[in-house]
Amino acid sequence: MTAVSPTQSDVQAAVRAFLLAVLPQLQPAQVIAGQQNRVAEPPQGDFVVITPMAFVRLETNLDQSADVKFSGSITGNVLTVSELFFGEVVPGATLFGTGVVANTQIGQAMGSGAFQVSPAQNAVLQTMSSGATNITQGAQVTVQLDFHSQNTTDAGDMAQTVSTLFRDAFGCDFFDALAPPLNAIAPLYADDPKQTPFLNENQQYEWKWTITAELFVSQTVIVPQQYMDAVEVDVVSVLAEFSP
Repeated sequence: MTAVSPTQSDVQAAVRAFLLAVLPQLQPAQVIAGQQNRVAEPPQGDFVVITPMAFVRLETNLDQSADVKFSGSITGNVLTVSELFFGEVVPGATLFGTGVVANTQIGQAMGSGAFQVSPAQNAVLQTMSSGATNITQGAQVTVQLDFHSQNTTDAGDMAQTVSTLFRDAFGCDFFDALAPPLNAIAPLYADDPKQTPFLNENQQYEWKWTITAELFVSQTVIVPQQYMDAVEVDVVSVLAEFSP
């Protein structure tokens, strides 16, 4: 199974955590994702909308091997790992082995070396693997931030605060201190705030200031990969096997 990390949701979560940290006047419910259907704006006066806009490649792919080898067996939907030779068995990985059904996925850990697997099957005790290749791309992510306030000019102050701190060591240190995989995201810069009139559902004007924030994301796509850990060499008579 192919997986990607950090995801678009991770990018939004990292930006949201930053906004809540530098704008203490906001509550979590006041920092929301854009482009949601049938969702009213927050009832409070001030809020921020996060909308990812673009991913732009910055680097050539970096491929890294991640082989996993172990001794195990399958009974029904349960994989039992008897001995781990190297690597780490993780949920979501693709399982390889003699007689193992193609595209078998390892599920959540059940304790004592047992994991759920799908589809259900039976496989005798043998050497198995669940290796992968990690393909990493550095990308620049563009995120639009819309700052709203109804009866005050807070929106402009919030936008200016974020624009200033996003291009400072403070912002870099904040993102670097986040838990994985969010710490694979780093702020680059933000443009100058721009004010655009906004009419709410009651046809009333609200203050709205917008900035475009740019971030660097080291994003990894994980794909299943079999590895050759051992070879058996046979001697073949060339003249007998490939006679003229």
